[in-house]
Amino acid sequence: MKRFCFERFVYFFLSLLLLPIHFVFATELSSVYATSTTHLTSASANYKFYLTLSGSASWAEGESLVLTFPSGYSLSSFTEDDIDVADDGVDLTTAATCAGSEHMGVSISGLVVTFEMCAGDGGAIASSSVVEIELGLNASASGTSVYQVTNPSGVGSYFIALSGTFGAGGSVIVPITASSGSGVSVTIPEVSSGGGGGGNPDRDLDPDPEPEPEPEPDPEPEPDPEPEPDPEPEPDSE
Repeated sequence: MKRFCFERFVYFFLSLLLLPIHFVFATELSSVYATSTTHLTSASANYKFYLTLSGSASWAEGESLVLTFPSGYSLSSFTEDDIDVADDGVDLTTAATCAGSEHMGVSISGLVVTFEMCAGDGGAIASSSVVEIELGLNASASGTSVYQVTNPSGVGSYFIALSGTFGAGGSVIVPITASSGSGVSVTIPEVSSGGGGGGNPDRDLDPDPEPEPEPEPDPEPEPDPEPEPDPEPEPDSE
């Protein structure tokens, strides 16, 4: 019974890893999901968020979106250069504030990242667009990234919250797993810019059973002894 429950837990956890990570939702967004270069505990990772605007909402100038990472994560030393934002694959210009002519102001405070669509700079995003947010070494369009996100040290499911004046709020769930020494091996599929990728998990839950021994062959029958020849008749005496 204990083994059955453990296997069900492992299969459920693996399914979280292999599905696109998205549980949201804000009314302005028709879908949201996140990808990470690694889900291992305490590992340095690049994160990417995909936000698809609904057909009736746009990200207007002056509106903001806030990403809040849960306790356990670290964005230590992060600056605006470590974060990029793109609209349907076209990178927006970013800066720490909206004081210049940049499209978007990006500020970081602890585990909170705030994106403000600057007024008057032509960065507004139309409805039905896909917004891509990159955090880590994958951010290279507006400045050169130096730092990565540090994953929590504990295994579990972590919720990254969305809030702000753009979007009603929601969260994205990210599973964090232990190293391969835990006895469960997982291969996370690559994800293209179009969405979730394919792939199959490598499961190593039980060792292969030992093969049953082959039956020994029947012993060969011993040959029948050859019959002794009949003695020759003695000659008749005269």
